[in-house]
Amino acid sequence: MQNMRKEKKVRLRAPVAFRYHKQGAGHRRVKRDNFCKMSIIADGRLTRCRLGDFLKQDIANPVVFTMYPSSALNTNYPLKNLKKYQTMEFPFYSFDSAAVWAMVTIATIGSEVPVMVLEIPRNLDSLKAHWSRWMPYYEECTDIRVLNDDNLAKVDDGSLFTQMPCEQISDQKYTINPDTFYEIYSKAFIPKIKIKQPRDMVRKEAKAPCVIKVPVAAGSDGVKIATTDREILEYEERVMKMGWKGELVFQERLTDVIGDRGVQLYIHKDGSVNLGGFSNQTFSSSPARNWTGGIFYRTPEEEKINLRMVKFLQPAIKKLHEMGYFGYLCFDVMETRNGELFLTDINPRVSGSNPHVSMIDGMAGKGFPISMFVYAESKDLTISVEQLISRADCLNKGNDDAVIIILAAQATKNGTLKTVISIFATTKCYLLKAKENAFNFSQA
Repeated sequence: MQNMRKEKKVRLRAPVAFRYHKQGAGHRRVKRDNFCKMSIIADGRLTRCRLGDFLKQDIANPVVFTMYPSSALNTNYPLKNLKKYQTMEFPFYSFDSAAVWAMVTIATIGSEVPVMVLEIPRNLDSLKAHWSRWMPYYEECTDIRVLNDDNLAKVDDGSLFTQMPCEQISDQKYTINPDTFYEIYSKAFIPKIKIKQPRDMVRKEAKAPCVIKVPVAAGSDGVKIATTDREILEYEERVMKMGWKGELVFQERLTDVIGDRGVQLYIHKDGSVNLGGFSNQTFSSSPARNWTGGIFYRTPEEEKINLRMVKFLQPAIKKLHEMGYFGYLCFDVMETRNGELFLTDINPRVSGSNPHVSMIDGMAGKGFPISMFVYAESKDLTISVEQLISRADCLNKGNDDAVIIILAAQATKNGTLKTVISIFATTKCYLLKAKENAFNFSQA
């Protein structure tokens, strides 16, 4: 990646623009997949990088802020939004959840971009030894800064790349105006983009079945698939009790969905785009449908699908660039059986899948073209972090079919084990077998 600063930019063949119109009883429809000309595609892929590589191209001295701010209801967490930037979260952010995302970032950021954390993660030395053994492109992050007033003051204005805005941090520190950042973070922003998406409904016309979304939320409770009108009322009461004071987003429920994909991109200040890949997102089998990660393929067939979705997303990319956003992005795109694509969510941040995506090409080059990123929490702590790392190392030794990489592991105060694990394999069969071995917490 030494030559990443010297960007070679190429333009894909520009598609013809289309007209946009809205149908009152159906989806927001467009006549073709593309709204505007294709963005300049910058040299370098999110699938073969360190996460800090692209940030250095746009920010002179970037600092990555790994923490999410919490709400006034969370009494055991120091980073809060009390008056601005309302968020609904469940479960509440904690030191343990902050440590998990700090580890994932530290593992994949590289050696030249500082990372700011709530506290130095435990078991970091053991994880670093594991990462250096199994991860492609790994470089040790040596500049890890604990959040305090002195360290924040040392950050250059316009250099702090965050997960979402926090009122406790000076506006001048952000890479983008925090008010604008919050606006594009909200699910209420998506209808402002002229792109095919599920039809919005005002509250008085909302009837089941429908999808209800809290505009800015963390955790599975931020989205509800209501199958009865009673469930709509119950969900409204629930989010009010959880502290949400704003309006909700009501949308039609898409049917006959065959794919729910997370598309990874990086937008530069000049509007050019680095391509990533996409995941076939996975969710828990519970009614809450918790996001648990995704499955990735690195094949020519998947690359064609990726380019099709990037073309489809041009209206959103253009709109975000016009708003002043630059950085990592993950778009959620659903596809129905008849081939229609729908934009359902925008995540303007380093998403949960970005660290995994950064390793895909390196592992595919070693013979592992299919992979999985999994976030999980054990119900009972039956294995220590050290034992988990040791077992992954043992499973990887001499295994020509799969590699397990522990990106994060945190033993919590509640007696559980939070983990983020990347698995790479030769086939889907071996991938699922490796996942079973990795998450069998009863084995030491």
